[in-house]
Amino acid sequence: MTAETTPQPSLEEALNQLRAGQLATALQTLEALIAAGDNRHEVEELAATVRLQLALSRREPPREAPAPRRWQWQWQRPSLPRVAGAVLFLAVCVMLAGMIGRIASPTLWQGGSAHTLTPIGQAVIAGTVTDRTGAASNLPPLAPEMGRIVVINAGDEPLVLPTVSQIHLILDASGSMLARLNGEQKIAIARTALQQLIDRLPADIPVGLHTYGRNRPHDCSDIEMLAAPAPLDPAALQTKVAAITPAPWGRTPLAASLAATLQLLDPQQPASIVLLSDGEESCNGDPVTVAAQMRASHPYAQLHVIGFAVNDEQERSLQAIAAAAEGAYYTADNVEQLVAAMSRAITPVFRLYDQQGNELIRAPFDTIVDVTPGRYTIMVGDEQATPLQTLTIAAGETLRVAVTVRNGQLLATVEEANDAAIYSARAESR
Repeated sequence: MTAETTPQPSLEEALNQLRAGQLATALQTLEALIAAGDNRHEVEELAATVRLQLALSRREPPREAPAPRRWQWQWQRPSLPRVAGAVLFLAVCVMLAGMIGRIASPTLWQGGSAHTLTPIGQAVIAGTVTDRTGAASNLPPLAPEMGRIVVINAGDEPLVLPTVSQIHLILDASGSMLARLNGEQKIAIARTALQQLIDRLPADIPVGLHTYGRNRPHDCSDIEMLAAPAPLDPAALQTKVAAITPAPWGRTPLAASLAATLQLLDPQQPASIVLLSDGEESCNGDPVTVAAQMRASHPYAQLHVIGFAVNDEQERSLQAIAAAAEGAYYTADNVEQLVAAMSRAITPVFRLYDQQGNELIRAPFDTIVDVTPGRYTIMVGDEQATPLQTLTIAAGETLRVAVTVRNGQLLATVEEANDAAIYSARAESR
């Protein structure tokens, strides 16, 4: 009798499952690889990203804030099915983590519940600040034996690292962007948001602008660089943005667009790439593989994805691209949400390390982290970044780390705070 052999899992199998939107199945495959002794960095990083994506897969985007209240961010109240789905996803992730007995240090996945607890050893993600007037409501209570840390951008503009060599903005100009959203064409909403973002970018950062689908219908080669990376000229770049008009039936060659942008990057230089799309790949390309290749060949480049007025299937497809790049995914449905999402996308992640140098958290700014009492180091940017701040936190204490860029240098101010006033005293943080 011939014994039956069980097919061994592979990284390619996991990538195929991600492309198909089968996140839970992909996580099982990756965890099986790790349990079988596959210690490759890319396997562990991808597993961590997918785990967080599952746990935080349904967070709602911020609503338009009332004009008189500066810095206010609000979030749409999730519907019952969304809440139930998020709870189910979290339960599955926790069960899987317990069965495997190994929880990796994750890259935070933007786009899920703002208040999901994610166990990762001695630190947990408690939620996200949702109101820049000072409130961080609906957070789980701080356990008496834990401390709470929140890292914020204390300035008015997006926080761009002085070391970032380029920012690349890829705007969807396919035919679907001619559709209307609340009476206004989606491309008009995107143009307005992009022009507002350009007004807020640092003048000394080279910015490139790319589009696809704006010139010819049904043409998968319709990829265009409207502005090569160069020191920012806001008026000139805004003029180019204003002229972007989609072609009817223009296609969505996401893989080819990302590959073209990749050719412009220096593998040794930090760069930010922001892809804004209202749909999935429509040219038989494989953007998930391109994103994974980008991460492997350009470790200091960060690709983040914004889904603009997308449905669930489109969102899963775009999330898979961001996950493969170990980047963040954001959703948006109006100008204010797009500006907020793009600003966050070009703001670097922060990293939290314990005294032994173990990375515990990698997350976007405004993430609230609960930790066991002790001494921690915060770094901003890539793995070669200089430690920004070392702090000691006690049980029951909440510390706000307010970060700014001044004269080309990152500065941090640590202050005691509480959940109702995480953003208070911003003037003192500058």
